Amino acid sequence: MQINPEFKDIVRKYFTFSLREYKAALALLLITLMVWFFSDMQHYFFPNKFDTASIHQRAAELDALQKSKDEFETKDNGFAEKKQPYSKEKQATPEYFNFNPNIATEEEFNKLGLSTKQIHTIRNYLSKVGEIKSKADFKKIYGITESQFSALDQYLLLPENRTTKQVEIVPKKASPSIKLSIELNRADSNDLDRLPGIGMGYARRIIKYRTALGGFRDLSQLMEVYGFRQTLLDSIFPFLTVDFSTLKRLNINSAPLEELKAHPYIRYKLANAIVSYREQHGNYKTIEDVKSIVLITEETFFKIKFYLTVD
Repeated sequence: MQINPEFKDIVRKYFTFSLREYKAALALLLITLMVWFFSDMQHYFFPNKFDTASIHQRAAELDALQKSKDEFETKDNGFAEKKQPYSKEKQATPEYFNFNPNIATEEEFNKLGLSTKQIHTIRNYLSKVGEIKSKADFKKIYGITESQFSALDQYLLLPENRTTKQVEIVPKKASPSIKLSIELNRADSNDLDRLPGIGMGYARRIIKYRTALGGFRDLSQLMEVYGFRQTLLDSIFPFLTVDFSTLKRLNINSAPLEELKAHPYIRYKLANAIVSYREQHGNYKTIEDVKSIVLITEETFFKIKFYLTVD
């Protein structure tokens, strides 16, 4: 096969080198190899000097991150929750108001600054003893500190001791000064009208609500009377007593739905649940059995138990 002369000229022109060009290409190749070799192997010949200060600083940062991580734990829902160190139960700033510990709710106790443990202790006392009859009794309850009692003393709707003293007042409709003590569950409208701030309107409302309840268990229940104010309760509190032995109780084994739902603390839903449970499971053996009903919480039971009976 004969090669084209023109092709030979092109190859000779572009693909052949002079001696000088050969030397230059060889030198370039050697320089490239030297640069590659020293860049890859320099740590063997010139080891780095470590900055220990930077290492210590980085280690401290890692320790801080680890501590922050330890403060968090993963909840079931996938979110992180910060762990709180163990401490005593924190209480919000107390909000003071008049209250009776015999019927106060857990929410009211919390607002007054009492802890869950203290509320549980009070509930146990009530279940075993039956009633806190005086401020002195309340003070003796385990867990109530001196500072707490001092703060709550003036707001307790209880006598100083178990002996109720009559208070000398001047009734609105009598000129001579006489000693007067009105028992709330037996008083008629004229008796109530003699109290400061109580006119015939309030007197009729009190008697109407007393009838619906079946009697007052405690003076603080007057706050449930329509239009009643705390200042009004404060003004008449010293002149009233309550005999709760006269309370009318509903027999949960025989009371019909209409009678149960008429009670202010029960109403339709709860009355219907009481009757339905009775029909499904038979008569209640004790009033505590109503706590098996889903709608009845501990707080609800504590409120209604004084108005229930199984006899």
